[in-house]
Amino acid sequence: MHALLFDLFGLFISEQSRTSFETLARTVGVEPDVLLPAYRGENRVEYDAGAIGSREYWARISAETGVDIDWQAALAADLAALGVKDEAMVSFARGLNRSGLTMGMLSNIPCDFVGWTRWHNPWIDELFDPVLFSCRLRLAKPDEEVFAVALARLSQSAGRKLAPEDVLFVDDSPKNVEAAKKLGFLGHCFENLEALSAKIESI
Repeated sequence: MHALLFDLFGLFISEQSRTSFETLARTVGVEPDVLLPAYRGENRVEYDAGAIGSREYWARISAETGVDIDWQAALAADLAALGVKDEAMVSFARGLNRSGLTMGMLSNIPCDFVGWTRWHNPWIDELFDPVLFSCRLRLAKPDEEVFAVALARLSQSAGRKLAPEDVLFVDDSPKNVEAAKKLGFLGHCFENLEALSAKIESI
């Protein structure tokens, strides 16, 4: 293994909690169980991939739920519902960074979340190179092409051509990990720091 490629949410920043989602639902005036399918379905895939922006995303949700939603208020509430930083994981990444390993980040995230996320988490750009966000690439995991882009960018950072088997991809989504492994990447489906540390030590 010569490089690591990490997901962001679910590893270094916790996933949105049920309580946070319920607060978001109250803000937009839709029952949580009604909001969830429109919020998490194909709309989100296109939103993460940069195919649609926040205005269109919330317009679609408004149409599907039958509720008139103020997209700017919804976006603000969506940002406020983001998870919290996992200090132990960030500290672990700092240790890996000091060891000289090439470390990149590949995250599915809408464009309106990028600035907020980087502003509140400056360690992302300090520790990872490249930092790749799906909306900027117009590609989202588990699309095969996004892994090809990530590999090329990791090779640039490493100063050498890397093969998929040189890279350990870490994500909390089994679907994304399986997609990477089919392309030849090493893969680890994240559950906790202890298991991740053991996986890295075993390679």
